[in-house]
Amino acid sequence: MYFTTIKIKIQQLLYLIISNLQLNCRKINCKYFLLSFNDKYYQTVGARSVFMDNVQNLRDMGGYSSNHNRITRWGKIFRSGQLTELSEWDSIRMDNLAIKTIIDLRSIEEAEASPIKYNNPNTNIISIPV
Repeated sequence: MYFTTIKIKIQQLLYLIISNLQLNCRKINCKYFLLSFNDKYYQTVGARSVFMDNVQNLRDMGGYSSNHNRITRWGKIFRSGQLTELSEWDSIRMDNLAIKTIIDLRSIEEAEASPIKYNNPNTNIISIPV
Protein backbone atom coordinates (compact mmCIF):
# COMPACT_ATOMS: atom_id res chain seq x y z
CA MET A 1 0.00 0.00 0.00
CA TYR A 2 1.29 3.47 -0.91
CA PHE A 3 0.91 6.38 1.55
CA THR A 4 1.54 10.10 1.22
CA THR A 5 0.35 12.08 4.21
CA ILE A 6 -0.41 15.79 4.44
CA LYS A 7 -1.37 17.21 7.83
CA ILE A 8 -3.15 20.56 7.91
CA LYS A 9 -4.02 22.52 11.04
CA ILE A 10 -7.45 24.10 10.63
CA GLN A 11 -8.35 26.72 13.27
CA GLN A 12 -6.74 25.56 16.50
CA LEU A 13 -8.30 22.21 17.32
CA LEU A 14 -9.09 20.44 14.07
CA TYR A 15 -6.46 18.45 12.21
CA LEU A 16 -7.17 17.07 8.79
CA ILE A 17 -4.94 14.25 7.65
CA ILE A 18 -5.07 13.35 3.96
CA SER A 19 -3.30 10.13 3.08
CA ASN A 20 -2.97 9.12 -0.55
CA LEU A 21 -3.63 5.38 -0.71
CA GLN A 22 -3.45 2.89 -3.53
CA LEU A 23 -5.73 -0.01 -2.63
CA ASN A 24 -5.68 -3.13 -4.81
CA CYS A 25 -5.92 -1.11 -8.01
CA ARG A 26 -3.42 -3.26 -9.84
CA LYS A 27 -2.36 -1.40 -12.99
CA ILE A 28 -5.21 1.14 -13.04
CA ASN A 29 -4.28 4.49 -11.55
CA CYS A 30 -6.75 4.70 -8.65
CA LYS A 31 -6.32 7.40 -6.05
CA TYR A 32 -7.89 7.06 -2.62
CA PHE A 33 -7.59 9.46 0.28
CA LEU A 34 -7.97 8.72 3.98
CA LEU A 35 -9.45 11.75 5.73
CA SER A 36 -8.95 12.02 9.47
CA PHE A 37 -10.61 14.65 11.64
CA ASN A 38 -9.00 15.27 15.05
CA ASP A 39 -7.38 11.81 14.81
CA LYS A 40 -10.82 10.44 15.73
CA TYR A 41 -13.04 10.24 12.65
CA TYR A 42 -11.74 8.53 9.51
CA GLN A 43 -13.21 8.30 6.03
CA THR A 44 -11.70 6.94 2.83
CA VAL A 45 -12.75 8.83 -0.29
CA GLY A 46 -11.71 8.56 -3.91
CA ALA A 47 -12.44 9.24 -7.52
CA ARG A 48 -15.23 6.90 -8.57
CA SER A 49 -14.97 7.19 -12.36
CA VAL A 50 -12.76 4.85 -14.37
CA PHE A 51 -11.72 6.24 -17.75
CA MET A 52 -12.89 4.04 -20.64
CA ASP A 53 -12.95 4.69 -24.39
CA ASN A 54 -16.35 3.19 -25.25
CA VAL A 55 -18.02 2.40 -21.92
CA GLN A 56 -20.23 5.00 -20.34
CA ASN A 57 -20.17 5.72 -16.65
CA LEU A 58 -17.89 2.94 -15.33
CA ARG A 59 -17.42 3.76 -11.68
CA ASP A 60 -16.34 2.28 -8.38
CA MET A 61 -19.19 1.68 -5.92
CA GLY A 62 -16.87 1.62 -2.90
CA GLY A 63 -17.24 3.93 0.07
CA TYR A 64 -21.02 3.90 0.36
CA SER A 65 -22.52 3.32 3.81
CA SER A 66 -25.18 0.70 4.47
CA ASN A 67 -28.07 0.74 6.95
CA HIS A 68 -25.92 -1.41 9.26
CA ASN A 69 -23.09 1.16 9.53
CA ARG A 70 -20.87 -0.84 7.20
CA ILE A 71 -19.07 0.58 4.15
CA THR A 72 -18.66 -1.08 0.76
CA ARG A 73 -15.02 -1.80 -0.07
CA TRP A 74 -13.26 0.26 -2.72
CA GLY A 75 -12.21 -1.54 -5.92
CA LYS A 76 -14.59 -4.50 -5.45
CA ILE A 77 -17.90 -3.48 -7.07
CA PHE A 78 -18.19 -1.46 -10.27
CA ARG A 79 -21.19 -0.40 -12.34
CA SER A 80 -21.35 0.78 -15.92
CA GLY A 81 -23.38 1.27 -19.03
CA GLN A 82 -23.35 -1.35 -21.77
CA LEU A 83 -20.23 -3.42 -22.43
CA THR A 84 -21.11 -4.08 -26.07
CA GLU A 85 -18.56 -1.81 -27.75
CA LEU A 86 -15.35 -2.36 -25.77
CA SER A 87 -12.14 -1.15 -27.37
CA GLU A 88 -8.94 -3.14 -26.97
CA TRP A 89 -7.83 -0.68 -24.27
CA ASP A 90 -11.19 -0.99 -22.50
CA SER A 91 -10.66 -4.76 -22.29
CA ILE A 92 -7.17 -4.24 -20.88
CA ARG A 93 -8.54 -1.80 -18.29
CA MET A 94 -11.25 -4.30 -17.34
CA ASP A 95 -8.59 -7.02 -16.98
CA ASN A 96 -6.60 -4.72 -14.69
CA LEU A 97 -9.65 -4.15 -12.50
CA ALA A 98 -9.82 -7.96 -12.06
CA ILE A 99 -13.57 -8.10 -12.71
CA LYS A 100 -14.68 -11.66 -11.87
CA THR A 101 -18.43 -11.42 -12.50
CA ILE A 102 -20.52 -9.31 -14.86
CA ILE A 103 -24.24 -9.17 -14.12
CA ASP A 104 -26.18 -8.25 -17.26
CA LEU A 105 -29.61 -6.79 -16.41
CA ARG A 106 -30.74 -6.26 -20.03
CA SER A 107 -33.69 -8.13 -21.52
CA ILE A 108 -33.00 -11.34 -23.47
CA GLU A 109 -33.76 -9.50 -26.73
CA GLU A 110 -31.30 -6.69 -25.93
CA ALA A 111 -28.58 -9.17 -24.92
CA GLU A 112 -29.02 -11.19 -28.13
CA ALA A 113 -29.02 -8.08 -30.34
CA SER A 114 -25.88 -6.60 -28.71
CA PRO A 115 -23.81 -9.21 -26.85
CA ILE A 116 -21.14 -8.24 -24.33
CA LYS A 117 -17.78 -8.03 -26.09
CA TYR A 118 -15.59 -8.84 -23.10
CA ASN A 119 -13.80 -12.17 -23.51
CA ASN A 120 -11.88 -12.92 -20.35
CA PRO A 121 -11.94 -16.64 -19.43
CA ASN A 122 -11.72 -15.70 -15.72
CA THR A 123 -14.91 -13.60 -15.86
CA ASN A 124 -18.34 -15.10 -15.38
CA ILE A 125 -21.24 -13.35 -17.17
CA ILE A 126 -24.62 -13.79 -15.49
CA SER A 127 -27.77 -12.68 -17.27
CA ILE A 128 -30.66 -11.52 -15.07
CA PRO A 129 -33.24 -9.98 -17.44
CA VAL A 130 -35.18 -7.21 -15.73
